[in-house]
Amino acid sequence: MAAGRAHPPARRLLLDVPLALLVGAGTWFSLVVSRFTPGRAGGPPWRGDGPRDWPDGPGPGADVPWLLALLLALVVVSLALRRVRTVPALVGVAAGTAGLLAAGASAWPLLLAPALALAALTSSRPPASWWRWTLVLVPVLVAPWWPSGAGRTALETASATTVALLVWVLAALAGLLGRSRRLAWRRARDEELRQSADAERLRIAREVHDLVGHSLSVITMQAGVALHVVNRRPEQAEEALRAIRRTGLDAMSELRSTLGVFRGEQDTHPPAGVERLPTLVADLRSAGQEVALRVDPALGVVAPSVSHAVYRIVQESLTNVSRHAPAAAAEVDVRREGDVLVVEVADSGPLLTAAPPTPGHGIAGMTERARALGGTLEVAARPGGGVLVRATIPVEEAR
Repeated sequence: MAAGRAHPPARRLLLDVPLALLVGAGTWFSLVVSRFTPGRAGGPPWRGDGPRDWPDGPGPGADVPWLLALLLALVVVSLALRRVRTVPALVGVAAGTAGLLAAGASAWPLLLAPALALAALTSSRPPASWWRWTLVLVPVLVAPWWPSGAGRTALETASATTVALLVWVLAALAGLLGRSRRLAWRRARDEELRQSADAERLRIAREVHDLVGHSLSVITMQAGVALHVVNRRPEQAEEALRAIRRTGLDAMSELRSTLGVFRGEQDTHPPAGVERLPTLVADLRSAGQEVALRVDPALGVVAPSVSHAVYRIVQESLTNVSRHAPAAAAEVDVRREGDVLVVEVADSGPLLTAAPPTPGHGIAGMTERARALGGTLEVAARPGGGVLVRATIPVEEAR
């Protein structure tokens, strides 16, 4: 399990209840043993004045006062709930432990209970909200020095309190470290989710931009053709109107599938790839744009992501030609050079004085598509006039 992930409440109890029972059993055993240990001056009030023999099986038969049993039960229950109710658990453990130590109970393993409760508290809250609650542990440090616990020597008592204080500090530091790791894990997860959401929004924005831009360009050109021939050649105007309708329906279908991701729907629309380049070019030709297409027959099997990127790059390049140089002819060349797929779209537009053209959203989108697959994209002015778009995508790396 990744560091920092919190256990659900049921699993916390499953882990903490056996540990609490183990600490309780060890403490109860020390109480029972003390009942049959030769008493010393000032020892616990339930100790005898002389050695005692074990009854038939030590355990509940030992005469341990009911008040100490209740205090021990308070420690066990509080310890079992230390990660479910951190503050009440620490208070309960401190109260029960202090009472048992003041009555002369053995310090070990009893003093481990406050350490476990403190670690749970520090791992679940910021220091500003819990440091005051550590004051409830002061009576636990003072309790072993109570007169009824004088069965321990001063050296034993000082050693036990010193070790306990050291263990508590280490437990608090362990809790702080665990909380820091958990917060760091959450921040990393949130950042990863944010980056993933941003990347998905960017991908959809590119798809919508390319789809809408190209579709509107084709519709505009087809509408111009229809207006131009509506009186002289009605049949050609009718064909242009059918092309406008077909382009609009295709665009709406693809746009609906793309935007369905925001509603949690699965994108069932097959992504356009190299195989749809002839249809793309045919639509543009029917709208009056002169486009030549050459696809390398030895292209081979291309990964869907690479094929879709090639289609969108060609589509956006031809859309830019129809927008900025509508009378220019365009040439599309898709070929494979070793492990690299090369896409070139050139037009015969006017000679540009500034090379390269000013980048816009379309050029930025094509560049992002190429880079996402480990490739590059260049847009440059041609010496004889027009613009050349050249993209290279490593096919093997994309796979």
